[in-house]
Amino acid sequence: MKKLKTYKLVTILAVLLSVPILISCEKNFGDINVNPNAPTVTNPDFIFTEALINGAQMDANRDFGIWAGLTASDEGLERKDNYFLPSELAINTWRDCYSIVANLNEIVKIVKDDPYYVNKLAVTRIWRVYVFGRLTDLYGDIPYSQAAMGNTDQFLIAPVYDTQRSIYLDLLDELKDAISTINVTTTALGNYKSADIVYGGDLTKWIKFGNSLRLRMALRISNVEPDLAKGIVTEIMTQNQIMAVNGDGFHFKFNKDFKPATYYFYSAGLARILPSKFLVDMMLQTSDPRLPIYAQHPEKGTLLTSYRGMPSELTVDERIAADYNFKKASHVGSYFLREDVVGFTLSYAEVCFMKAEAAFKGWGATPADAETFYNQGVLASMSFFKTFTPSNDLQKDPFAEITVAQINTYLSGPGKFEGTEEQKFEKIITQRWITLYQEGGYEAYALVRRTHYPKLTKYDGSPWDLDNDFIQRMPYPIEEYSLNGDNASAADTRQGKKVWWSK
Repeated sequence: MKKLKTYKLVTILAVLLSVPILISCEKNFGDINVNPNAPTVTNPDFIFTEALINGAQMDANRDFGIWAGLTASDEGLERKDNYFLPSELAINTWRDCYSIVANLNEIVKIVKDDPYYVNKLAVTRIWRVYVFGRLTDLYGDIPYSQAAMGNTDQFLIAPVYDTQRSIYLDLLDELKDAISTINVTTTALGNYKSADIVYGGDLTKWIKFGNSLRLRMALRISNVEPDLAKGIVTEIMTQNQIMAVNGDGFHFKFNKDFKPATYYFYSAGLARILPSKFLVDMMLQTSDPRLPIYAQHPEKGTLLTSYRGMPSELTVDERIAADYNFKKASHVGSYFLREDVVGFTLSYAEVCFMKAEAAFKGWGATPADAETFYNQGVLASMSFFKTFTPSNDLQKDPFAEITVAQINTYLSGPGKFEGTEEQKFEKIITQRWITLYQEGGYEAYALVRRTHYPKLTKYDGSPWDLDNDFIQRMPYPIEEYSLNGDNASAADTRQGKKVWWSK
């Protein structure tokens, strides 16, 4: 009995003595469970830089330039029925883009409630529009309003597939709103600065990029929403806050740490993308001075003295039967086989041709202005490329900078803006298509589907049937049908085989 009383007394004392300790621990309990060496919020600068790098590194060696007739693979293409089958790289575009969107959503979550970060938020939103635009241009209806919310309170396993029309209308509004919130009048606000490895924090250039992107998207929907497109294009043309010189272009500069895909695949000896026969033949026929920049001669010893493009639409067996291989076709030009080459996400030259199309339609400029903008585009494209010192053995053919005299000769000859109204429109679109070489094919693929220009031909000279010769829109990844099958299947049925803006 005595032992029991003693035990109870010790227990009570222990509890009483522990009360302050428990209270003290409760006050600092949260601090104890926080690792001081592991920040709970990621620096948005790091995320944004990664998002720019990942977006820029997608700008080459996927199938879209091949389908658009600009490039060709030295491995040929695979067919199923009448369609080209997308490669693994093309299929991965879905995952790659949504990974970027998820990171950009994380930045928005971090900075959206702090007025100090208004410019970071705006720039993030502009880049997110670009990535979403790429996705919907390839796939049509996609998860958008509920997409990539894995690290937010609205996490959804099976997001709905929004219609492409609703996505485009929202993206155009999002761009306009994001641009309007940029504050360039003070340096006291948060800015990406060095983390912005394209524009170095130059907000004026982001405004120009955003408006130029909005112009591109508005023209994209001009066949299905002409009144809406006209209003947006006219507004942009009138305000004229778009790219005005080559230095305004969105050109990610690659380096030894982040090599361009074209250089990587050539140097590694993997499947390589070559200039297409259709492109090379066109440039030969028109004496285009960009040809020595875009292409190199076939390898020595093949007895081929002229440029020879690779046919875009041949299978492996057809390519072999036609006597085409890596040594008997022109390689990508030396300029593009550099570690430090720049990407062509959106160039000033392309903007000039977009302005020419707008003027041709009478949207924000007169049809008489179309020739001026067209000539400016050719000049910007041809004067962009500067000579350099070759740095590797892939660069076999050097080239000289294109002179003003060459440009004038071209514009007064085969490149002259003349002909019927339809021929003039074809010239505008074809020149824009040429400038998209090595852009990655995304824009060229969209341009061909929307305008049906240039008039692509097959190896035998017959015209391509755009409804049957290549995929009108990318198929959803197989895993979507197991993870989000109802929504993916409904989107397939709703769309058919074409995206909304190309119907």
